[in-house]
Amino acid sequence: MPWFCAMCIPSGQMFDCKNHIRVIQPMDSGNRLYICGTNAHNPKDLVIYSNLTHLPRSEYVPGIGLGIAKCPYDPYDNSTAIYVEQGNPGDLPALVSIVEI
Repeated sequence: MPWFCAMCIPSGQMFDCKNHIRVIQPMDSGNRLYICGTNAHNPKDLVIYSNLTHLPRSEYVPGIGLGIAKCPYDPYDNSTAIYVEQGNPGDLPALVSIVEI
């Protein structure tokens, strides 16, 4: 069990120990969704199809797995994000997020 959950379980702070989805952004013209959650203060992200099925391993999306700096650690923190597919340096799609600290 991660240290942060070990700390909040005895104090009754179970709300913080859950995964709170903080970012859901359509990508690839709406065919896929980028999702990022707090994962009990250890942000994780993933990409799924818009029909909510998982991508096969052959459709690896670079940079996906750790949600650090893409969504907040704390479910009470505010954040804003947008997925921009065109007009970025190198013409690469990117997630632009602002996490209030």
